[in-house]
Amino acid sequence: ETEADLLAGGCERILLTNSQGISAARSLKWQAVVPRDASGEALVYCPPAVASQLPTYRPGQVAGVKATAESVMQFIPGAVVAGLAGNWLVDMATRGAGHASRYMLTGLFNVIAGAATKVIGLAAEGIPSLLTFSYFISSRSVRSFWPIMLAIANLGFLLALVFIALLTTLRIDIGGGVRRQLPRLLIAALLVNFSLVIGGLIIDASRIIMALLMVIANKSLDTLPADLEKASKALDVQVWLKGVADPAGWEPVLAALLKAVANVVVALALMVVLFSLMVRYVMLLLLLIISPFAYLFLAFPNTGGLARRWWTTFLRYVIYGPVVLILLLTALNVGELLNKAFGNTPAEKNTKALLESMVFAVAVVIAAMAGRYAGIMGAAMA
Repeated sequence: ETEADLLAGGCERILLTNSQGISAARSLKWQAVVPRDASGEALVYCPPAVASQLPTYRPGQVAGVKATAESVMQFIPGAVVAGLAGNWLVDMATRGAGHASRYMLTGLFNVIAGAATKVIGLAAEGIPSLLTFSYFISSRSVRSFWPIMLAIANLGFLLALVFIALLTTLRIDIGGGVRRQLPRLLIAALLVNFSLVIGGLIIDASRIIMALLMVIANKSLDTLPADLEKASKALDVQVWLKGVADPAGWEPVLAALLKAVANVVVALALMVVLFSLMVRYVMLLLLLIISPFAYLFLAFPNTGGLARRWWTTFLRYVIYGPVVLILLLTALNVGELLNKAFGNTPAEKNTKALLESMVFAVAVVIAAMAGRYAGIMGAAMA
């Protein structure tokens, strides 16, 4: 195909000096195509649907070679692409030692960004599962150890009743309120046998709230991992470095650095959230197991503080799940609001994508720090 044929098919011609236009085309996943009459002054970018219909040949032949120039500019910072006798040649020797250092730095930052992306994918798969996990009161550990704790608590109530009966028989009144403790003791002895049910109802209420949030946000649990991974992908920021980057060819290095930093921050924050949710699940199981003592401590004087501590810790871990989901869903739904505020031009799409990435990163960091302020064990690393 000639350049005219490609333009007639829906492709666009972008001068090599127009770095902003090239970055915009690449962000839209358009393919760089070399027509058979290429002069070396411009690139022809085609939509994926058009590029997929073109025949491909080995790099170096001018006959529909796809992505050759794009790959050169992406992976060899500062390389010069020129047209000569119908072939595309790369001058790698014009940059010397500076070119080598930029090439190594870009490669290093790209490796770091790639590793962080893998971590993001793993965390995105685990977070939805931990948020919607339903095996709490039906857990084998809870079913095995809660009856033991219940028996110990009931034994404590029994000893307290025997002690009160003995004092009443001997007409001994300690502190002037032994018999006044009897109604409180009986109510606590009744509630202690329903401690597991009460705890399970509170956890189920939080799960219902999270299910309602998913409906309100118009999100599906099946697609939530993919939505999280998609929203976390960093934008190619080269277009945003225009006027800031070194004209000698440091723009790709800075772009790779910013991408690596953004990916690492999001990856670390997501791992903190994942770890906090794992701790949440384990702690809720432990709190359910010892829940009979929360009511036992309410019945005795000078132990009410221990009961309040159990309830405070239990409610913090329960509420942390919906809080994390609210932050993540808010970040995911920002895209819909941005779609209404921006048009479909390449520059506006780049702006929208950048804002989406920034909002998602901020929301994930806040979710990670929420565990610290909620008192989640191990979340202090945020």
